[in-house]
Amino acid sequence: MRIKSLYIKDFGIFREQKLEKIAPGMVVIGGPNRAGKTTFLNIIRYLWFGFPSKKTLPPALRKYEVEADIALDNEDEYNIYVEGQAPPKITAIRANSDQIKSFEELVGVDEFTYHRLFTIPLNELNKIPSGVEDEERIQSLLLGAGLKEILLIPRIKDELYKKAYNIGRKHGNPRYGQFKPYFDRIKEGIKNRQKALSQVREYEKIKDKLSKVNFEINELENSTIPDLEHRLTLLDVLHNNYQDFQQLNKLKISLNRPEIKDLLLNFPVELVERVKGLKDKYLNLKENYNNLKTEFKIETGVQDVKNNIEKLLDHDDRIKTMFQKLSGLREKVKQYKKQKENLTRNRNELFIEMEQINSAWQSFKDLKEIKTDAIEQKDLEDCLINYTELSNTRNNYLKEINELEDEKARLEEQLKSISEKHVVINLGKYFILALIITISGAGLSIINPVMGIIIGTGGVSVLALYWWYKGFLTRVSYERKEDLNQRLKDINGKLNYKNSEFNKIQDRLSSVINKFHGYSQKLGLKEESPPELVRLYFDKVQGLKKKIKGWQQRIEDNEKYARELDERLFEIIKLLTSFPDISGGEIVNYFLNLKNYDYRITYSDKLFSAVEELYEYLQLARRIKEQEEKLAGVTREIVDLIKPNNQEKLMEEITIFFKRAEDYEKYAEMRSEARLLEVKITGNLNTRRVRNSLEYAAVNNILVNIDRNYIKSNDGSGLINILDKLYRDYTSQKDIEKDFRQTETRLEKVSGKLENLKEERKLLQDKLKELSTVEKLHNAQAQIDEGRNRLQYLAEKYALYKTATYLLDQVQNRFIERARETLLSDASNLFNQITGGEYKKILPPDNLLKIDFQAVLSNGNTQKTVNVLSRGTREQLYLAIRVSRLRQIKPPLPVIIDDSLVNFDSRHLEKTIEILSDLAETHQVFILTCHHRLVDYIERKNHKTQFWKLEKGVFNPSSGAELKTVLK
Repeated sequence: MRIKSLYIKDFGIFREQKLEKIAPGMVVIGGPNRAGKTTFLNIIRYLWFGFPSKKTLPPALRKYEVEADIALDNEDEYNIYVEGQAPPKITAIRANSDQIKSFEELVGVDEFTYHRLFTIPLNELNKIPSGVEDEERIQSLLLGAGLKEILLIPRIKDELYKKAYNIGRKHGNPRYGQFKPYFDRIKEGIKNRQKALSQVREYEKIKDKLSKVNFEINELENSTIPDLEHRLTLLDVLHNNYQDFQQLNKLKISLNRPEIKDLLLNFPVELVERVKGLKDKYLNLKENYNNLKTEFKIETGVQDVKNNIEKLLDHDDRIKTMFQKLSGLREKVKQYKKQKENLTRNRNELFIEMEQINSAWQSFKDLKEIKTDAIEQKDLEDCLINYTELSNTRNNYLKEINELEDEKARLEEQLKSISEKHVVINLGKYFILALIITISGAGLSIINPVMGIIIGTGGVSVLALYWWYKGFLTRVSYERKEDLNQRLKDINGKLNYKNSEFNKIQDRLSSVINKFHGYSQKLGLKEESPPELVRLYFDKVQGLKKKIKGWQQRIEDNEKYARELDERLFEIIKLLTSFPDISGGEIVNYFLNLKNYDYRITYSDKLFSAVEELYEYLQLARRIKEQEEKLAGVTREIVDLIKPNNQEKLMEEITIFFKRAEDYEKYAEMRSEARLLEVKITGNLNTRRVRNSLEYAAVNNILVNIDRNYIKSNDGSGLINILDKLYRDYTSQKDIEKDFRQTETRLEKVSGKLENLKEERKLLQDKLKELSTVEKLHNAQAQIDEGRNRLQYLAEKYALYKTATYLLDQVQNRFIERARETLLSDASNLFNQITGGEYKKILPPDNLLKIDFQAVLSNGNTQKTVNVLSRGTREQLYLAIRVSRLRQIKPPLPVIIDDSLVNFDSRHLEKTIEILSDLAETHQVFILTCHHRLVDYIERKNHKTQFWKLEKGVFNPSSGAELKTVLK
């Protein structure tokens, strides 16, 4: 088995530490002191079996929590999880079986074995534990499998020897140990047997006399005295129950009368309370029934209550239905009145609106005469649209014509202003000026030729410019004039077109206006009324006519609604007509005389009130009917119960029934008294003492002849019959008292005689005991036989224990002699390898229960105990033994060594590393150290070693070189 990964969430110094992909062979974890190495050892030591509550374990921050994934040699994988001090939870990751309850079940190794062999801290390598039991268990582990039972032999031998010693001491002498009391008892029996050989004649004489005395005693005890005692018991019973028995007889005489028997047997007493309740209920119902009838008579004012109630109940559904309709009818009346008010208000509003449109109209008839229907609204709207469009078009044409007229006048004015003369005159002024300048330049050239030339040249230039400009102006004026003439021509053309179109539009507009004049006449307006007014007037007239038409339709609907409502009211009148005596005939006549339905609806509340009143009468009639039915039901119940002779006189029959109930109660009390007396008397007779006396009297004919069947009867009547028979021999209670005293006196005399005989018998028995030789001989022999039997049993046990002790001693000696050379051969080879041949063999101690070993040097000398070895050699010896033993245990489990090699020198350490490297081929070996020298040896010897660095509770993968540097 190997650990694949380890997760330490909380343990000691460790928090959330993960070691993954742990190597299967040798794993070295190095770190300085207090880095957590010993804590890690404790985790591996206790992980498989649970963390104990030990103060030596480092505490957790909250609670211990460690988890490990392990792999077995058969490739099965499991997860082991420990939380707090709870047992480990083992869960199969990949395995054939997932029902594993413990680590011991999984690998077959118990907690003690794993702790002592597979975890090797320095302070436990050569430590001998305190306590014999642990010492023996460790020695069994160290010596190997098969020695566990052999190691028990010395203890068993001691126990067997102690048991044999307790029985017969060392040599089995019967005078000592558990033999002694039985040996002494045999001696005492022999003495008693010799002492009991003397008396014969006197013994037989006293024995005969004792027989006669026993006969007399038996006669008195079994006959005379029992007769008297039982007679006294019976006389005492007769005396104590005399008065009760006489009273019982009197009661029986009264109760045995035929009419009383019939009353007690047949009277339905169980019905009394029920009949009483029904009577009260009958009277209450009767009173309520009469009160309701009176109330009905007062409320309705009728005398014939019965017929009117029946009539109301016959019309129950009609009245109920009509009453349920009242709320709806009231609502309909309310709606009718409200609608009527709304229609009146609407009529006034329509008149006001009509006057606002045309004050000449006096009624809706005037408005009706206006034939708005003759005017198609669409034609009116189209006509108005045409009017508006044509008016806009005409105005636009008129505006454009005016604009063209203005433009024409402006162009004509411009044309008049253009003149050639005006242009020449202007240019002449510039020419004259240029000529003057030229002449001046010529004159100046005489004085100043340069200036003269310049001025002369300028003059010529100006003259040239004059002629060019003159031609230009002439051409421009011509072109301008032509342009103005052309524009005038265009404008005249446009004016002619616009005027033509304007006249057409004006003609069409006149046609539309004429059409509007026709509309004005139809609507009663002036002929010159503008189209917009005609349209507005038309809309108002038409809208008002629609409102009036709608109002008139609502008038018709409301009248129809009123007629339907009036029909409902006539249904009420018809209903009320069926009850002229109780519904108020004047109301019905009043409504029948109203010819106008509007009046009937207006005053309909009176009809509704009459219906409500009628419904109240119906409710009262229902209650009267209900009371009548209940009264009839109670009457039937009473009749069924008491079976009266005359149902017409029911109350008299009820009175007779209760009189019989009183008689029944009286005689029932007498019967109860009689039964109580019977129970009392029977109870007095039914005691064990009295029954025994009656049984005895029946067998021995005491007092009277008693039938035993009466005694065995279960109902007590037999005992009463016996008592009645006993009383017949006595005329009074005094006779019984007299017989009781005489019997009592006789019993006292006989009892005194019996006591004297018993004293005499005691004296004779004592003398017989003194003379009973045969019994003494028998007792003595029995005492001797008992002692011999017990002594034989103990002697056999003593021999068994001594023999078993001898045999076990021989087995132990032979086994030790045979196993001494081979028991620790593998450990011897390892010890020889570690010590470099200095020691060649390890032998077990002479006392296998003691943890000690013998070491044989290479020269053959034997060191008898490890105590003579140096500490290092002793630790090497124990390491060799442990490695040898754990290699024998299957499956191979992880081994953890915590600086256990610190006391080894370089030579021995190197050899030890070789052995541990070999062990790592089959086992996962954890080596915890803080010494760089050990890391160096391991790195050189085992190249497959995995290294981890541990600092302040934190694990990190490392290498041998890095770890050596850290530990230096």
